[in-house]
Amino acid sequence: MSSFSASTSFGGGNVLARLQTVFNVPLPARLYEAEVFIKTTSTKELRNVLPMLLENIFGFGNEPGWGLERLTMSYHRQEFEYGRRFFSPEGSLLKAIYALQSDPYLTYEFPLSCLPSPTRHSLEQGGLPLFLVNKLQSSNMGRSVLSLGAFEFYLFHFAFFLVNNQWQKPSVSWNNLMDFLYPVLVEDYLHYYLPLEKSALTSRCPIPAPVRSPVVSPVSVASGPVPGFSPPMSHYSPKSPRSSLLRPSLNSSLHQQSFSDQPVIDQGETEVWRCHTVVQVFTEFWLNQNSLEEDRHGILQSSNERFLPTANHMRIARTFVKYIHFFANSASPEVISPYQPPAVNPLDKFKRCVRQQVIRKKLYSFLRHAFDRWPLDSSFRLVLETWLSYIQPWRYSDLTQINASLERLHEQDDKQIDERWSKFIHENLLFYTVLWRQFFPHVFRMDLTSPFSSYMLYRVVKVLSSPNLTNIIEQAEGLLYDSITPFSHVPMGSDLGGSFLALDRGNLGALIHQQLSELERPGFVYQPMFGEDTLHKVGVLVRQIMSAHSAVKALQDQAASSSSKGWFSWLNFSLFDSSKAYGDLTKGEVKKLDMHLNYSLTKLCEMYQLKIPDENTQDNSQTSADFSSAHLHSPANSCIPDMEETEDGYRLTPLGRYQIINKKLQFDHYYDRDPAEQLIKSYENVTLVRLLHRFCSYVNTQFGSEIRRWCERNDLLGSMACVYFAPPIAPDQEIRSPLSRELKEKLSQPRLNLRFLANYRNMMTLAIGYLLIHFAFGYGPVGFLFVVLLFTFMVGFFKALLKPRAVKLKPH
Repeated sequence: MSSFSASTSFGGGNVLARLQTVFNVPLPARLYEAEVFIKTTSTKELRNVLPMLLENIFGFGNEPGWGLERLTMSYHRQEFEYGRRFFSPEGSLLKAIYALQSDPYLTYEFPLSCLPSPTRHSLEQGGLPLFLVNKLQSSNMGRSVLSLGAFEFYLFHFAFFLVNNQWQKPSVSWNNLMDFLYPVLVEDYLHYYLPLEKSALTSRCPIPAPVRSPVVSPVSVASGPVPGFSPPMSHYSPKSPRSSLLRPSLNSSLHQQSFSDQPVIDQGETEVWRCHTVVQVFTEFWLNQNSLEEDRHGILQSSNERFLPTANHMRIARTFVKYIHFFANSASPEVISPYQPPAVNPLDKFKRCVRQQVIRKKLYSFLRHAFDRWPLDSSFRLVLETWLSYIQPWRYSDLTQINASLERLHEQDDKQIDERWSKFIHENLLFYTVLWRQFFPHVFRMDLTSPFSSYMLYRVVKVLSSPNLTNIIEQAEGLLYDSITPFSHVPMGSDLGGSFLALDRGNLGALIHQQLSELERPGFVYQPMFGEDTLHKVGVLVRQIMSAHSAVKALQDQAASSSSKGWFSWLNFSLFDSSKAYGDLTKGEVKKLDMHLNYSLTKLCEMYQLKIPDENTQDNSQTSADFSSAHLHSPANSCIPDMEETEDGYRLTPLGRYQIINKKLQFDHYYDRDPAEQLIKSYENVTLVRLLHRFCSYVNTQFGSEIRRWCERNDLLGSMACVYFAPPIAPDQEIRSPLSRELKEKLSQPRLNLRFLANYRNMMTLAIGYLLIHFAFGYGPVGFLFVVLLFTFMVGFFKALLKPRAVKLKPH
């Protein structure tokens, strides 16, 4: 393959000088000058400088970029309008690219190092993703590169711009997507290249599909570091026509005429190639940055290789998912006639399979990774909304609602789901069940008294509790278990419609099994959405909601009582500032917070057929049958965090961790080790602590059995021994902190502990007592020691005499 040098062909020196002049002018004039440059430059000259132009625009390599992510309509209106016209699908730049695309032998190199890490690792291990078939080439320097046409080359740069690490660090927040240039261009490209109506195809600029050889030449990719970045170069080879992602029927037809001078390609196939290319490129760069296999098997050892999407990236991903739903739902319904074969439209056929064959697997890995590693703040709502957008395709079936506001779309959440969406739910069952279970660790660590957290919970519960959705999910899980066991233990929905029940259960069960093997790793154990383990987690979540609702209720009562106080309350006038009644929240926000918590609690109980708790019940003393929480241990005193008793001792439940993190409840005493072995405090004498510890350790080691035998006696001496050798925890004392079984047994043994004598306060007390006795009675140190021992004996004697049984139960 012979390559052209941009500086030596077709007067390239003059072209480079003109292009450099364009780069040096300010942005508004640069857009205009770039448009003039493209219009006044021939195609033969433009094809060699296209890589340099795209690098400079998108900040590829060492180029600074044109700052497309910062151009806003509000503050840079002129630059915004010029940029949108210049980069539009029918703008001067893409028209020139369409002209270059018409040459089937013109290719450009794109480095493998810029591909997502799962694709790179697949290539290193000898695999070849379907999207890269016949695109992988060997350069003159022996490196493996991607050989792309002009249109694909532009899309790769445009999509890579969003995930480029050089661009992600200094970024602005796209709170209003329609105010920034890059998101607007994304929407323009989706509307243009993925048309919803067939009538829009006639007004599109013709984009010729490349003619490629269907034969894939083997390319070996050595395992090891991916080759470093090198600027892409244009190649022109009349001997090696390019390959394309076309249907097998088209590839076979191209195989028959691969050596013809003017291959004929149907317009419908060209539309499919264009749609397929746009969807594949956007999916590859925006949704395929991490894979479940790499996370589970530790392939990505370096933290630099692990990709975490930004908030702007998540916003674009949600926009892409929503439009894919509109695009897929715009397919013409299939008309099956017994008299004649149905007319197959290639574009409609692609619309029907785009979600399952192109989007599903990569989006599932994208969401699983985001659920695992997204920060626990209000921005997590972006991840949730992307997930909820995908699992609600019925919201995007009306093409007139494509520009509808978010509030109007939320109004459709309460509508009953039609049975025609059952196939989609079956094919995407893991999106509903596995991600719902993955949501629990996040919500357990949320402060549900925060409006953002309560609203996120409200949105998820509202969607999953949509009428008829739980019945369809139960039906899908029943089909999954029917194929494994003769009888399913998952309840089946009854109100599903006759036509759905008439579907082939074997085919649906095969679809679900195919989904499990495709989306999840080997050895994955599926947990039913309505199984015992999930029901246990829902019970914990219900109690967490009750705790947050009680806090909000107390806040409302406190504000109401404060506003009703004062001399002027009988005149409906108060000097109390109501704006400060709820802290940082307004009265309206507290009202919405209470409404969201009530709705979430009610719908969760309805979904899992639980008894709705009484609002006046504050001790969380629900029965085990109501919350399926037989393993939960709720202490009798609700002033300490929630715990559960396990084989290894008492452990905090997710609700207990939530209570501690948000400072709802705290432990009075927390035993993480023996109190005698705790770190030396600032109010203790270091030398004296160590000496007393050595002495007590010697006594407890040498005379431990005698001490236990004295404490087990039932007479007065045994009661006195329990006073002097009292353990930190009495044998039958109520546990009020997480404690392992080994530590509990150790702390329940009687022992001698004199560490309290090393306390500076106790030392000062003894010093003052010695001075008083010395000046009052003239006793020296020996006499004072005798008085102290006598006082200690009398205290132990009277305690043992007055309450001999209670003393044995009282810890030191």
